Amino acid sequence: MTDVSPEHGEFDEIVYRISHDLMASVRAIRNLPDWIQEDLDEAGIDLPEEARLSMALLKSHSHRMDRMIEGLLIYCRVGRLQKVGPIETSGAIRRIVETMSIPDRVVLNMQLTPAVMQIGQADFERLIAILVENAVRHNESTAPHLAISSTVEDEWWSLHVADNGPGIPAESREMVFKPMHKLVSRDKDEGSGMGLAIARKIVVHYGGKIDVDENAAAGGGAVFAVALPLGDRIASD
Repeated sequence: MTDVSPEHGEFDEIVYRISHDLMASVRAIRNLPDWIQEDLDEAGIDLPEEARLSMALLKSHSHRMDRMIEGLLIYCRVGRLQKVGPIETSGAIRRIVETMSIPDRVVLNMQLTPAVMQIGQADFERLIAILVENAVRHNESTAPHLAISSTVEDEWWSLHVADNGPGIPAESREMVFKPMHKLVSRDKDEGSGMGLAIARKIVVHYGGKIDVDENAAAGGGAVFAVALPLGDRIASD
């Protein structure tokens, strides 16, 4: 079992409350350019090109802030506000993937070993969605492939999510799990930078581990490996 100090849980709660309040302000700022444009249209005023670009920039940055704060809210709520119960992993993964907007050009292969695990449903769904979405979003191959496989051995459930994208350099394989860390500039990637940090927090909370497979060489795609116990090893908050 991984122990989580009361102070850590209290810190998460503080961050959650602050982020929740910030979210309301950010969403008001996000809508502000539209409100201003409506007022200008009613007044018959045309903005110069430079002002329109500034308004668009304001809207873009507020959307980015919104995604980042939403990621923080999810991060702070891992393991909370949900009932932990038995989940049949293979069926759950197939249902989750079916609900995702995966482009038709992606060749998907799933080889899943049935297993039943004690885990929060929302956390499990989010874990799978993050890993799949991450693999699809960063794969710019002309023939993208996504492979999802699971096995069971010695009361441990293992999951591998592999793609044929650009891969992850060895020096970045730990950093990708840090909150707000991105391998590419935010101008090129609209993600919050919180996805893999959330994934790791979920896995650690339930007594497991997640890593980038060291055998996946940069340039040959990325493989995320998850190991979770089939028994009850939930970390205490």
